[in-house]
Formats: sequence, structure tokens, C-alpha cells
Amino acid sequence: MTNAVVPPSSSTGPLAAGTYSYNATYSGDPIDFPQLPNGACEPFSVIADFAIHNSGSMLVSPGFSSGNTIWLDYPDYPFIPNYAITLSCTAGLPNGASCGFNPSTGNPPYSSSLIITTTPTTHLGSYMITVTGTGGGLTRTTQFTLTVVSGSVGGTVLPTAKPSLLISLLPYAALLFVSTAVALAYYRRKRRARNRVAFLL
Repeated sequence: MTNAVVPPSSSTGPLAAGTYSYNATYSGDPIDFPQLPNGACEPFSVIADFAIHNSGSMLVSPGFSSGNTIWLDYPDYPFIPNYAITLSCTAGLPNGASCGFNPSTGNPPYSSSLIITTTPTTHLGSYMITVTGTGGGLTRTTQFTLTVVSGSVGGTVLPTAKPSLLISLLPYAALLFVSTAVALAYYRRKRRARNRVAFLL
């Protein structure tokens, strides 16, 4: 150090991930800076960075769920992160919606299936979803648009939507019941007629 200012690094390239130690030499006025003795300083660490991506925009209807793929890699190859990254939805979810990751934690490179689940009361519209990856003291984000549309868009119907499905099936169930009752009555009447003829003979 010169006059308590760190000089430019003599390194010709980026440091690899790991822990390093260094020495500081002070050649200034000991009267002005008597608290800065020469010698070893605190070690410091270099953390390999990571990046987070998504597979694009999503469409879903209220009461349904839809998926996206989140993947993580390392932009500073060959320096590979040796720490786990935890995923979460940190902003943008519409009312009543939830998200889940499988897996929610892993070491890059890895991919995760993101499922966003809505409710029948989720409002229509477009939402900017933010997915955050946290680990190794670093935080990185990726964003995509979730559009909630009317109709039946999405891969999975929620249990909350099942009552309306049952109601729509009631006419078919009633028709099946009536048809079965008519067939059973016809069979009984025909059997009675056959028994009457056999009695007369």
C-alpha cells in the first residue's frame, strides 16, 4: 500500500474461485497512519458466478396450472460454483396464485420445473413473474410474462374446479339412470308375461 491506497493488481487475468491471502506494505508517514502496520491482511474469497434463465412466457386459465423450465449455468467457465442455489418466486404472482419448483435447490448446472397454480378467482391479465436464485452470497434473477386468460388453458385442473365439472356431468348421469330404470322395468314386465303364459299352459 502507498499512502493507504491499494495499488492496481498485478494479476493478468481473472482469479479462479477459492480463498486467497495477501500482504500489505505501508511506506508512508507512521505519524499520520500509525495504526497501519505492515504484515498479513484478512484473507478474501473469490466466488464463481452463476446465471439463471427461463423457457419463456406462460399462458394459464383461472383454476388451472402451467409450467416453465428454469435452468442455471455458470458464465465464468471453467470456474464452476461449488455451492447450492435455492429458487423462489419473489415478485409478480397474481392474486391466489402459487408457485413451486422441482427441485427447488441444486448445484449449477441444473434445471428445475416451475409450476404456477391459479385459483378460479385469479384475475385475468398479464403479470411479470420474477424468479430468484440465491446461494454463495449471490442473488440472480430471471423474468417472464404470465398471461391469465379465460377458457381452459393449462395442464392440470385444480380440485377447486371439480364441483363445476360434476355439475356439468349431472345431465348425463340422470340420462343413464332413467335409461337403466326403463330397461329394468321392461325386463320385469316381459318376465311376468312369460310366467303368465307358462301358468296357463
